Amino acid sequence: QVFSCCDSIGLDSFVGLSLVAAMMHASGVSKLQLLALIVSTRSGCSAAGVGSLGCTGCQAGASGHILLQQGLQVQRSIIDDKSLGDELALPSRSWESLSGALEWTESKALASMQVGNYTLREGDASIIAAIRQFLSNFTSDILSQHAADQRNLDTLTWLVQNCSARIRDFFEDPEQGVNTLKQVANEAREQHSGCRRQQLAGHEQRDVACDKYHKARVGRLSKPPACMPTLTEDLVSSSHADTIASMEDCVRQVSVWSSELTGLAEECRDQEAMSTNQSTQCGGEQKEFESQFCLYAEKLQDACSAREACQQEVEVLEKFAESVLEGQGRRQIDLGSMERISCLLDVLESHVDSKADIFDKCDRSSNASNSSLGITYLPPPDLMACSPEPSKPCENAWSAREYEGHSWRTVISACTPCVAPLASTTPAPPATSPEPAASPGGAHRFLRFESPETTPLGHGYICINELSFFSGEDGNGDVLTDAMTEANVCQDGGALPCVSTGSNYDSAWREWRAFDHTDQNPGYCTQGNRADRGSEYLQIEFEGTVAPKSFRIAMLSPFSTYWPHDGPWFIKASSDGNHWETLHSETFASGINHPKIFVRNIA
Repeated sequence: QVFSCCDSIGLDSFVGLSLVAAMMHASGVSKLQLLALIVSTRSGCSAAGVGSLGCTGCQAGASGHILLQQGLQVQRSIIDDKSLGDELALPSRSWESLSGALEWTESKALASMQVGNYTLREGDASIIAAIRQFLSNFTSDILSQHAADQRNLDTLTWLVQNCSARIRDFFEDPEQGVNTLKQVANEAREQHSGCRRQQLAGHEQRDVACDKYHKARVGRLSKPPACMPTLTEDLVSSSHADTIASMEDCVRQVSVWSSELTGLAEECRDQEAMSTNQSTQCGGEQKEFESQFCLYAEKLQDACSAREACQQEVEVLEKFAESVLEGQGRRQIDLGSMERISCLLDVLESHVDSKADIFDKCDRSSNASNSSLGITYLPPPDLMACSPEPSKPCENAWSAREYEGHSWRTVISACTPCVAPLASTTPAPPATSPEPAASPGGAHRFLRFESPETTPLGHGYICINELSFFSGEDGNGDVLTDAMTEANVCQDGGALPCVSTGSNYDSAWREWRAFDHTDQNPGYCTQGNRADRGSEYLQIEFEGTVAPKSFRIAMLSPFSTYWPHDGPWFIKASSDGNHWETLHSETFASGINHPKIFVRNIA
């Protein structure tokens, strides 16, 4: 409203806005003071007159100033008494402002070239300086945001490449990979099938041998030799030659009969024993096959679950990359516009003899590409295809597929189903008292970050590059821990102070890396799929007591993708590791960019 009444100011909507904002950003002068200064300097209004909606000492506003008023209402609908420095940072709120600035500077520059004795009016130098300061701040913010986008893009790319490598490991590990376990299961299948075929052949041989024996036993060999009853002691011990000859002939008849019957019986018994042994062996082969198939199927399921999680990370990366590349194009346009504005300001400030040459340079610079805003982006690798086995041992579909089509299906043993996954062996967090007992005098031996089971996790993970506790407020004072190493892991018997956790992502992203005094990768990440573990926690135990006044967290990413969201997370403390008090709690909303690094005071 002040600007709309002051025709002699001669500014369009952007220049008025950027002048106010840039000068306030640079000097901290209040808006009311600044507007009073501008109006009183340019049009003779008193500072006191600025406070009213009308400015009676000024000329009536022309259409350009009405545009200024509308621009202020649209682009800065909320103007309070705080500095606009942060609000001017980036970039959409200045989109039309830049085009307005470009139009203003071009018209001014052309006018200065057309008027031979053109000189800057009183106050124009201050306006140009304010615009230059605004452009400088804006350029710095663009470059800073560009660098932050590149870092975050690199981090997300690294995560996708890492999870893609993990999926390859799931499949290609030479000892426990999916491919190896599948090969072992296939070999076990063939071994079992071959054994069953031998078992059937053995059954046939058994049946033939025993059938021959039993037919002989109840048929032609059912009657012993007729002389056999006469083989008494008297007959055998007789001294008469004729009796001895008769006895020996009878013995030969009995021997022939007995030998044939015994041979047939032994063959039957041998085949029965061999068949029993073969059946036992095949039962073991069947159990081994079913067990190996379970190992393979469960590993494949884990691989497919990991791939699903990785695919979500790929989608996050692609979505973020799309927004970054789109932002890159806007920033290049912005930066080109600002370079041209700066060049046109040079035209305004230059001697009349050099204005045309400088103006030509402005045309050439506007066509130059801004290589400093290039984004390096490697599209995510194609993830290995993965489909879980549709059924597992002893399920009807699996048994039908593996056994029903074979000739030996009638001789299979009882099926052995897969064993349910064992509960996680990761140590559970110490029990928390329903009513936490405060540590005496605010001094604690245990500090922990905790995310309860009820708080969702972005893609099922929590990732922290660094967690630091300080003896002073606002991240000041001493850091309460030295840089930690693998020697400071509590579960491994590490020396105090030591750190413990509910889970680690892998051997690289470990709990101790959250306290290694660096914000760089790798840091600490949870394992994901925490259904078996409940709450996630990261805990440090001190040798003595500490009294933190603030803490600092460097997240892996400024997104809620790898962080608790839409539910609380806590910083807790304890004097004994069993009774806990909450020092800080906070909730991050999903879908909102949060600062990657933040500091919080502890009340």
